[in-house]
Amino acid sequence: MCIYSKADIDTLEKWTKTYFSDIPNKNYQTRVFSEVPFNKDNMGNFWKLVPIKDDDYLEFVWIYKETHKHYKNDPVKYLTHLFGHEGENSLLSLLKAEGLATELMAGQDEEIHLFTTFNVRIKLTPHGFENHKDVISYTFQYLNMLKKYGAQKWIFEEIQKTQTMKFRFLEKQEPVHVAPGLSQKLLYYPYEDILKLGYFMENYDEELINNTINHLTLENMRIILISQKCEPECNFLEEWYSVKHTFAPFEQYVKDYYEGKHIVTPKKSHHKKLDLPPRNIFIPENFEVLSTAQDNLPDEPKRIKEEKLSEVWFKRDNKFFVPKAAINLMIYLRE
Repeated sequence: MCIYSKADIDTLEKWTKTYFSDIPNKNYQTRVFSEVPFNKDNMGNFWKLVPIKDDDYLEFVWIYKETHKHYKNDPVKYLTHLFGHEGENSLLSLLKAEGLATELMAGQDEEIHLFTTFNVRIKLTPHGFENHKDVISYTFQYLNMLKKYGAQKWIFEEIQKTQTMKFRFLEKQEPVHVAPGLSQKLLYYPYEDILKLGYFMENYDEELINNTINHLTLENMRIILISQKCEPECNFLEEWYSVKHTFAPFEQYVKDYYEGKHIVTPKKSHHKKLDLPPRNIFIPENFEVLSTAQDNLPDEPKRIKEEKLSEVWFKRDNKFFVPKAAINLMIYLRE
């Protein structure tokens, strides 16, 4: 149970005893699931799905078992950080430069406290759909680059610092969402850890991270092409949502791309490359808030710069006193 309130601890304890002490403890055991629904028979294949919206996606899905045991180091977050990077040397920057994709989302989901899915979902352009094999090649090139370098302590430390900042300056959330979310987590995790779940990055474990990277194999993954253009090929109908789909084992070209036997090279002269991201020099070390030492801070914004076609306004925070900034741009275009 989780109670979320502005009241003091003594009042919360009184309410808890008053309203919840009569609820009997029936000593029910938490249900434990032991059988992962994915195995060698239904993994290692290429799927095609027909969506409702007219959007094209290419998705890579890997299955991990029992990663929740490592929640304080969260090795999959290391992969999410690298695949989800959008700047210099990133997979997305190359796909954009080639005109193959517009978005890339990387993330993980824990399912029934039994297994974790790591997903790389790429939104394709029309050119990207027609050349989705190139996207597969570039994705595997990026993966093989990560395997070549192995775990990098400096990358882990960057993630660790940003996660620490996110938790330290976490904004308040709606109690109606926080309370049930935390109470569910109490079924599986120590109560002293539930507030920080999702933000842990305690210890650098090189072997654990390398094992996580090397677990991204063909045998425990699916590739899913999602597009209305796939409908002529989709001869199966999913039972619950009537999704048209089809699937088949990976063709040889997928295996060749994964093993690096055949590599697609960029077709445009944009000088993009797939590599580790550059070091982030903008991670702060000093969180001192200067405005707390100043009295009589103005309540209204002040114009600090004015030119013929632009002006800049500034408002120093005099209420929250946290090391954060908000920047809003309004751009007016003439016809």
